[in-house]
Amino acid sequence: DDISQPLPEGTRVFSSSIPSSSTTITSEPNSSLIPTSSTTGELNCITCGFKTSGAHKCPRCHRSIHIICGRQAGEEGYGSSVWCPRCDLEAKRDKREVLRVGIKRKQDMLHQRMVSSAAKRYEPALVGDNITIPIERPDKMNSLSQLNVLGVIADVSDDLYSVETKYGTLSITYTRNQFDLCSSNRFLNPS
Repeated sequence: DDISQPLPEGTRVFSSSIPSSSTTITSEPNSSLIPTSSTTGELNCITCGFKTSGAHKCPRCHRSIHIICGRQAGEEGYGSSVWCPRCDLEAKRDKREVLRVGIKRKQDMLHQRMVSSAAKRYEPALVGDNITIPIERPDKMNSLSQLNVLGVIADVSDDLYSVETKYGTLSITYTRNQFDLCSSNRFLNPS
């Protein structure tokens, strides 16, 4: 008489009225929901389990499916391919993974191109090389004349350059793209 127990999966409940404490609930398995074996020749939809004509099949798992139980994979009409939900999800997941791999490969390629371009553009500076450090004018009235500070590379550590001028060593370090090498080392001599 305990109606709070769960019923087995695939069962259909028959009752003539709303159950009361005196009413007994009977249950029978729903034969149309249970997939039949392939030996009987009946085809059941992979999604809903009901009988199907077999006209529509999933292009990935090749199982029969109703047209309304999945997503159309091409032209409409009798015999067209219909993606079952499981294969549709897997195909979308596979497509996203292919896109991720392609994007990662493209990012790595662009990174290598940028690094090699920077390496070609900025040859490494050595200790004792004369350099010019561009400084923007505060008034910006005459953009054609840019101020430069002449200096000598005093030390290199971890691609950061310490610069020495005739007034002393600068307190900040520079990366290679922040200064230009002079064509000759005749301006300043290292101390």
